[in-house]
Amino acid sequence: MTRATIGPGDRAAAGPPTDLHAIGIGSTVWVFDINRRVYGQPEPGRAWGNIIWREHWGPHRIVGETTRSRLLDRQGGLKVPKSGADPSRFAFSQLDIDRRFWIEANRHEIKQAVGQIQDYELLKAVARLIEYRSKQPL
Repeated sequence: MTRATIGPGDRAAAGPPTDLHAIGIGSTVWVFDINRRVYGQPEPGRAWGNIIWREHWGPHRIVGETTRSRLLDRQGGLKVPKSGADPSRFAFSQLDIDRRFWIEANRHEIKQAVGQIQDYELLKAVARLIEYRSKQPL
């Protein structure tokens, strides 16, 4: 299965840049930091609320560059590779984070729903959509 990405056709409608090649010094890059935690309101009877996934992303400015990476204004001199930046760690627009948030909020429920499909035609359509290679042809 492949990860969904923003394709060239989506960039015009998307607005802000979606990859590191389209931005430069002074631009904002969002960095995913597992230690940056913000909790929601606790449910009755619970001591704390759920972690808000979106809040793990922190904005940082590009302040310089080398031949292979962009330098961020973060302590420790965090570098973002000019090519091959890990999409689970770096985002280049708020739209990118919004799309990842939708995936994070919905993928588990979608997986459960697909796992409950008993209709042959519907499951075959899902398999085609995700380019699944069947182990037994029919």
